[in-house]
Amino acid sequence: AAAGVLMATGVLVLVGQHNHLLERVLNLFVGGVCLAFVGVQLYRLCGGKIRGIPTGRRGGAIAGGAAGFVSTFTHAAGPIITIYLLERKTPKAAFVGTMAVFFLVLNVAKLPTFFALHLIHSGTMVASIWLLPVVPVGAMLGLWMYKRVPEKPFTVIMYLAAAAAAGHMIYKGLG
Repeated sequence: AAAGVLMATGVLVLVGQHNHLLERVLNLFVGGVCLAFVGVQLYRLCGGKIRGIPTGRRGGAIAGGAAGFVSTFTHAAGPIITIYLLERKTPKAAFVGTMAVFFLVLNVAKLPTFFALHLIHSGTMVASIWLLPVVPVGAMLGLWMYKRVPEKPFTVIMYLAAAAAAGHMIYKGLG
C-alpha cells in the first residue's frame, strides 16, 4: 500500500491534484474490476469453476499497492481489499480487524501527501469536525451487525457491499 501511495503522490505532483479525468478513469477501472470479481464469485456460488485471484504474498502486494494508489486519488479502495480478503476466505473477525487496521494505517500514510498538496485545509477540517459525532454511531452499528450476523450471511453482505461500492465508482466515473 505504501508503494501505491508513493506512486499516486508522484502522479498527483506531475499531473496536478485536480485531474478529474484521471479520477474518472480510475473510478471506472477499479469499479469495473471489482464488479467483475463479484460476478466471478456469483458464478462460483452457482457451481461454476473458475480460477481465483492470487491470495499469497504476490496477491497481497498487488491488492495493497492498488489500494494505496486508488485510495490516494478516490478514497475508494474498500472494494479492492474486500474482494482480496473474501477471496482468501478470511474469517469474519479477522476480516473486520484487518479492514480497520489497514485503512487506519493507509489513511495516516496519506496525510503527508494531502498536507503537502494542500488537500487538507481549514474547510476540510471543519467538515471533519462536523462529521465526528457520527463516528460512534457507525462504530456501534458495525458492532451490532458483527455480533448478530453469522459468517456466511456476513460474507454475502460484504460481496453485496463491494458490488454496491463498485457500482457507485462506475457511476462517478461516468458522471
